[in-house]
Amino acid sequence: MSNTRWYKRSKSGESSNSQVKGPNSALTEFLRSQNISAKEIRDRYLAQSHVPIEISPEEEAAILEQVDSEFHERQATATDKEADLIAEQYQARFTELRDVAIAEKLQIYELSVESASKSLSDSPADSAVPEPTENIRPAKKLRSASQRKAIKDTAKALLERSASRVPSLRNLCLQLCVQNIDDLEALGYIDEEHAIELSHAICRNRALTAQSLRLFARPDASHIEFWDCATLNDDALRSIAVYAPNLESLVLGMCGRLSSESFEYMFSRMRRLKRVQLHGPFLVSTSSWKTFFESIGNNLEEFAVSDTLNFNDEAFLCMAKNCPNISKLIIRQCDSFGLKNLAALTNLNQLLHLELYHPTDESVVITEEDSIEASKGFVSMIKKHGSSLQTLKLEACEELRADTLQAIKDNCSPQLTTLHITECPQLNDEDLQNLFSRWEAAANISDLSLSRTAEAGRLAIREMFLSCAPQLAHLSLNSLYTLTEEDLAPLYITCHRLKSLDLSFVRSVDDSLVQKILKQNPGLEYMEVFGNNHVTENLEQLRGLAVVGRERIA
Repeated sequence: MSNTRWYKRSKSGESSNSQVKGPNSALTEFLRSQNISAKEIRDRYLAQSHVPIEISPEEEAAILEQVDSEFHERQATATDKEADLIAEQYQARFTELRDVAIAEKLQIYELSVESASKSLSDSPADSAVPEPTENIRPAKKLRSASQRKAIKDTAKALLERSASRVPSLRNLCLQLCVQNIDDLEALGYIDEEHAIELSHAICRNRALTAQSLRLFARPDASHIEFWDCATLNDDALRSIAVYAPNLESLVLGMCGRLSSESFEYMFSRMRRLKRVQLHGPFLVSTSSWKTFFESIGNNLEEFAVSDTLNFNDEAFLCMAKNCPNISKLIIRQCDSFGLKNLAALTNLNQLLHLELYHPTDESVVITEEDSIEASKGFVSMIKKHGSSLQTLKLEACEELRADTLQAIKDNCSPQLTTLHITECPQLNDEDLQNLFSRWEAAANISDLSLSRTAEAGRLAIREMFLSCAPQLAHLSLNSLYTLTEEDLAPLYITCHRLKSLDLSFVRSVDDSLVQKILKQNPGLEYMEVFGNNHVTENLEQLRGLAVVGRERIA
């Protein structure tokens, strides 16, 4: 009996509203809710074109074997009541995989017809149309693999904020080391500078293990950066202190497995430690934080922490009291830490770089009293450190008010080169206009962000360009959707040193404006234009520039 199957158009109302249970039930239910049926589309096409779709016995046997392997354990342990349901799911899964196989063959047929039609149009009229065969499948697979590799290479380059997909010789060497990271003896000794770069590459590939950790954690190491510790357990993290007790700088990202006991053990052995960054240490308790700050004391020069509830007001005050020599402080997304105690930062006599990213937890109610205290804390801190601050990033600080901006203007000196004021809902266009208006110190700012401060508009942006434009190298105006092309004209009139620019979700940005900006800023290396549907793939790009977020033309 032939295995040829003919499919007819399905009748309307054929599909039921019953919920499908099985491997792809969620997707199936969604497609049904949207009245989308792959089967109906396929059947309609076949009814119109009368195309026979053949499924070989070998293919059916392979599908049956796959379904058997998926349901074997459930069938073996099923009760009598469950048997009927499992049988239905078994049949549904078999039908689903068979339909996928049919769809693949249909896709191959369509591709062969398209290829044949193209060949016919390029050849003499009496040329015969070649019959579509299964040989078309390998060519399609090769082309798809090539396309996937190109997309992957482009994405990897953009991750590095680079326009080139061709890796440098150094990067090729790093890739080779990553591939052979388990063979530590073959790699031999690697100097610290290249060891840090190699650790970055390994963490990006999530290849850091307890064994490969020893390549970097060694007695002569003074600096370690592990940005992805998700694959390291508590014992492996603890071993860093055993192998590298002389560290002066330690960065641990995604260190959620680090326990309080291991945390205290590590820093009790590392007596030379000066710079610490911990991202995601949510198992470290408040008491352990206090013990750490009390023991490290004056030695701590740089400290960064993010994504933990246990770094709260109590831990913050202990840090401010016991570590007065901190010059760089970064606190991000520590929901238990409130801004009302910011005045304690006046104890940090060496503070040069401050970054606070403090999105408000919706479950936490900020009282007017707390908001006033936080505002006073901002002002006190800036009055104390404004003349020496080089970096000031205040992001998602709901309590930030106009008096803080006035304190920045009155106290910050030309040493301030980086200023980020983002996602601050209490600031309006006039507040930001007053900040930049006749502010002489703003002339030295090279890195500026006003992203997602929704009320920032024409007045603020005009004053900002008048004060900062000549020195700007990095600028973000993300989500300032009210700006017009006229407001952005200084980007190609007075800005000539830009290296990175973010104009995402600024609706007036189009191909023409971007082209003008690119021509007047030859040093521009990276540009984001997400959410701007008038910036398309037709944009002419310059060599060495990565423009990310353009609309794809169908």
